[in-house]
Amino acid sequence: MYELFEFSLYMLYGLMFMAISFTIYFRDFRFSHLSIAKALPTLAVFAFIHGMHEWSELYLIIYQQEILIHSTVKVFKVAKLWISFIALGYFALQMLTMTRWRFRSQLYLLAQLITILFLFNSISQFYLQDLNTFVHDTSLQIRWFFGSAAGILAGLSLINYSKKLQFEERQSASSVALLGISIIVYGIFAGLLYIENSLIGVMIRTLLAGVILFQLHNTLSLFDAERHSQIERSLQKSFHNKKLRDMGGFSSSIAHEIKTPLSSALMRCDLLEKHCNSDKINTDEVNRQLNLIRKGLLSTSHISQQLLDFSHKKVANFQTLPLVNIVDNALDLMEHRLTNFTIEKNIAADLCVYVDELQIEEVIINIINNAVDACTNEKLVKIQAQQKGMRVQLAIIDVGGGINEKQMSKVMQPFFTTKDKSKGTGLGLTVCQSIIEQHNGSLYLSNTENGLQVTIELPMEGV
Repeated sequence: MYELFEFSLYMLYGLMFMAISFTIYFRDFRFSHLSIAKALPTLAVFAFIHGMHEWSELYLIIYQQEILIHSTVKVFKVAKLWISFIALGYFALQMLTMTRWRFRSQLYLLAQLITILFLFNSISQFYLQDLNTFVHDTSLQIRWFFGSAAGILAGLSLINYSKKLQFEERQSASSVALLGISIIVYGIFAGLLYIENSLIGVMIRTLLAGVILFQLHNTLSLFDAERHSQIERSLQKSFHNKKLRDMGGFSSSIAHEIKTPLSSALMRCDLLEKHCNSDKINTDEVNRQLNLIRKGLLSTSHISQQLLDFSHKKVANFQTLPLVNIVDNALDLMEHRLTNFTIEKNIAADLCVYVDELQIEEVIINIINNAVDACTNEKLVKIQAQQKGMRVQLAIIDVGGGINEKQMSKVMQPFFTTKDKSKGTGLGLTVCQSIIEQHNGSLYLSNTENGLQVTIELPMEGV
């Protein structure tokens, strides 16, 4: 039973460090601007080698009788321990570069000096001492001089680095400090307070390894928050650039649409001025020019009003209403335009939508107006609705021949119109789309056999 517990404990001990190593290894640091990202792979190297060392310790315990005569195995055991703590020490030195300590350069020199002196001392002791004594004494010296020193230095550097993160108001800054503290404690118990030949020592170090793994997991959320922030900034930048491009195209369209009637009005003013300065003044000609000027100014005023309606979205008053009532109200308001038209309506009385009544009426009136303008021969408009899941699809279909496929992608653009300029500004569908988007719905067009179908999708009650 004792051997089984010892086996399980060493397996868990090594597994903790392997988990630390692979937790870092499988993290993508390529897009991180955090300076700690450059040092963490070294910590992964330490954890991997240290985990391998602890598993090899288990191997030595199980097969100690068989490998008693192999001196190379004992030397390899010391080398693994030393290399693992060298990696931890290098991680500590990397973290030092991220601090503002005054004696960083001196600590670098001291670490190099200790490493060189230890290496020379170990080589000399290897030839002067008995192998078992050499392995025992050198292992303890590695733990004292490298394990504890590297652990304490790495931990203090992490604690100092966490203050920088706190100043920058980064998430998980406290986890970095706790990671530093847990590495310090582990370094002490793996070095200065190392307990030999006792499962109590292994249990303490296993527990501390688990604490390091837990705090490392919390620390790595730094990079999740950073990546989330990078994605948000990238999306905002992309949205801003798109907005600028849209504004550029929109401004150009506004300038063009307003410039045409204003230029015409100015030209008429010049003609009127010349006519008034002449000897013979024709009253009919004067009135004709004034009417043309008035028409141009009214057109500009109409465009300006539509732009105001488009840019100043009203706060929607959402209610759950029967769709058929909204459509009937819109048709009543358009009665003067539908005198010669046949309206085929197929909407269930219990089909409800969650909308602002006045805004959706405006959309329906706008679309039916377009359908009426398109139907030059047959006077027919179909209005039908159906439920799709928790949404309602309202379709308005005319028999006006449809829209050219090349123009289909442009019809939602501001100021684009297939009508004569005297009959439309090209803002109607743009305003409709804006209203539908405000309702969390969608609007799309498609050609049918005889005309155009405009489909409006709206949420139902409770959505």
